[in-house]
Amino acid sequence: MGEFDYSNLAENRAKARRYRWTAAAKARVTHEKYGSVIVPHRSNYTAIENAAEFWRCPVWEIISSARVERVDDTEGPVRRPKEFYRQKEKEESD
Repeated sequence: MGEFDYSNLAENRAKARRYRWTAAAKARVTHEKYGSVIVPHRSNYTAIENAAEFWRCPVWEIISSARVERVDDTEGPVRRPKEFYRQKEKEESD
């Protein structure tokens, strides 16, 4: 991802978020309160971050009790926030 630029923190956060949500691998994150979701997977931590964002809950609430297991490409669709679908459609139409 390169060197960290402290001058624009919002842009860096957005870049890190895009990087997290565009991973090619998939993982199923399961939590007793929120259920199960398949999200992009770069590491177990980023899978938990993605699941927390998808479920709209704080990461600290699920980090110690969520279970992460990597799944292959044939299992279910990856769930992403709406803006990533719009962005992909826009890229394909250009």
